[in-house]
Amino acid sequence: MASETVNNITTGTTGITTEQPDAVAIMDNSMRQWHTDSLLPKTLLGGTSAMKGAGKVFLPDHTLESDTSYNSRLDASTLLNIYRKTTSFLTGQVFQSDIVMKDGIDPIFTEWGMAIDTSGNDMNVFCKRNFFNGVSKGMSYILIDMPKKDDSIQTVADEKNAGIRPYFKEINTDDMLGGIIDDSGFIVQLRIKETSLVRIGRFGYKRVKRVRVLEPGKWELHEEDNTTYTLIDSGTFSVNIIPVTVFIPGEEISQLIGETPLMDLAELNGKHWRSSSNQDNYLAYCRFPLYFGKHLDLAVLPMGRALINSEEDSADLKVVEMTGSSIAAGLQDIKETEAQMALYGLQQLIPRTGSMTATEKALTSAESNSSLGTWATEFESILIQSFKIAASFVGKEFPDDGLTVNKEYNFGVADPAELNAILKANEQGILSAQACFTEFRRRGVFQEHLSWDDMEDDMEQEKQDSIDMARMAGAAFGDAPGDGEAEGDNEEDV
Repeated sequence: MASETVNNITTGTTGITTEQPDAVAIMDNSMRQWHTDSLLPKTLLGGTSAMKGAGKVFLPDHTLESDTSYNSRLDASTLLNIYRKTTSFLTGQVFQSDIVMKDGIDPIFTEWGMAIDTSGNDMNVFCKRNFFNGVSKGMSYILIDMPKKDDSIQTVADEKNAGIRPYFKEINTDDMLGGIIDDSGFIVQLRIKETSLVRIGRFGYKRVKRVRVLEPGKWELHEEDNTTYTLIDSGTFSVNIIPVTVFIPGEEISQLIGETPLMDLAELNGKHWRSSSNQDNYLAYCRFPLYFGKHLDLAVLPMGRALINSEEDSADLKVVEMTGSSIAAGLQDIKETEAQMALYGLQQLIPRTGSMTATEKALTSAESNSSLGTWATEFESILIQSFKIAASFVGKEFPDDGLTVNKEYNFGVADPAELNAILKANEQGILSAQACFTEFRRRGVFQEHLSWDDMEDDMEQEKQDSIDMARMAGAAFGDAPGDGEAEGDNEEDV
């Protein structure tokens, strides 16, 4: 294998030009900027340990604060991770119901969905993780690939037995080195870093760094060799495209990069981290009052007890305590920040009002035009596109409406005025009973797992129970069905 030489590589919108022989492993400026801009949300996802590890980046030291005091304050700080909790909650709303394949679709797609990746995860597990990463980090990637076929694979049965079929693989956003975008806006090259384990002898192994290069219809694999990268493998795809789809729910920076739509929440959580750290540190000092004494003698008695004594008339001992107003002010600030963070998550569920652009109208549905609904619609489109690519690998077609992602969410807040309006619409025949039930369930009035069929069964059972109760009551008073008619006949005979 010969070492690769890369000359005058221009990475599209990034403008990087280099003649270094290992330029294949250099990250684009645009990706570097994304790493800088998204450092806070990515660190929040790591929890308390990650925020502590970031140190003064997100928790600055105070004026004249010693390193010892700062480290003590940092060690005592605890993160209330609302950012991760909110992202998990919003993702859970979308995937509280499974992705539904269209009726009549080729069964092979449903079969693929049962084990969509190389780890055996089904489509819902894989997509839930991919959606979470897209919302929390700004973008997520799906690579659609298919194992190589050797000469022993001759029939469709051979392919099935050998597991030769398309699969999805999520590309970690931190592993994306960059790409080239042509003048038409198409991605014509992607570079992805990988770390692989290579066996050494019988029991040993080592980690090697690699870079995978994807271009329309072909791929290359480069491996680190000292200070350069060597081309160790290459191949072709059965489709003349780069089989990667990109989910960007927030502000799009490029076809590959986006800003997390929850950046404002991340900033609030960062503020809460700093404020709660200061509050905890302040409380630690205030809980131990200062003592002021003069002309005093201190003696230590057996069992460790202390005796303060003085024969001076001017002797004095006072306790200096904080008034508590600053503590209350700090606590109020923390509570207000927590309320803002809690409200922020709910705002993504509430349907938007006012005018929308044509693009927004195309991406939203009548029943759910919330921010979360828009993200789910976009993800649904990306998932359909991914299945289309997978289908093309084996000469099949996946329909444009081949699957549906859930867009019915439990707001967690039931507005009495809305509920009343829904009931009136049902009474006036504008809204069916089933649609009324659906809207009530979306607003948390009914449990999420309760279906319309369950409601109908319950109502039918209650109706039958009422009839049975009426019969029992009639029997108790001598008016059981059939008895009255027989008695009437007897009266006519008399």
